[in-house]
This record gives sequence, structure tokens and C-alpha cells, in this order.
Amino acid sequence: MRDRIRRLLEGERGGISTEFAITMALLVFPMFIGTIDVSRLIHTGNILTRTAREAVVTASRGGDATPVALASAEAAGLDVTRLSVNTALVSKPGGHGTGVRVELNYNLTGFSLFPVDIFIPNGLTARAEARQE
Repeated sequence: MRDRIRRLLEGERGGISTEFAITMALLVFPMFIGTIDVSRLIHTGNILTRTAREAVVTASRGGDATPVALASAEAAGLDVTRLSVNTALVSKPGGHGTGVRVELNYNLTGFSLFPVDIFIPNGLTARAEARQE
């Protein structure tokens, strides 16, 4: 009886290792890729925020924010064909002077391995406001 059990267990050693390897590949690889995609999204969001702030400073001093935003995004490694820049004058009731708002939108279609644009359909957006000098 012991010999029969021992023979059955000896035949399972390779199978258990194979099942473990397949399970790890199916669980760990997608989590690894997902972690990379999320970190790329966070990094892109940080770049957009910094770019919007640089562009609004230029716009508040009377300059054109669009070339500044595009140059800053390109220098940071973003694909500027996915980036849209909107500049608008804003006035706040009871506030002094007029303000300027710069809004950047980055299209995420085809950005990552996972279909992020399903969960964030409008892309990443960054806004910055400043008062004109």
C-alpha cells in the first residue's frame, strides 16, 4: 500500500511545478503590466500638471500658452499629437482683474497595453489658473 501511494506522489511532482508556473504567469504578469501602466498614467498626469502651470504663467504675462505647453510636453517625452491646449480668459465675481485658464487634455487611446480609455474616456486633464499681470 505504501509503495502504491509513493508511486502516485512521485508522478505528481512535475505536474505541481508546472501548475505553479502557469498560475504565477497568469497572475503575476498582468499585475506587473498593470503596475507599469498605472505608473505611466501617474507620470503623464504629473507632466500635464507641470506643463499647464508653465503655460498659464506665460499666458498670464500676455504670451501664447499653446507653444509653451507643446514644447514642455514634448521635452518631457509626451506625444504632442495626443495633446490639446485650450486657453480662456476668466473673470471671477468680486475679484480684481481678469484671469486666464489653461486646460490640457491628453488622449489615452492606444496609450497602454490595457484599454485605459474605457475607464478614462475623456483622457487625462490638467487645469491651471492665474491672474493676468
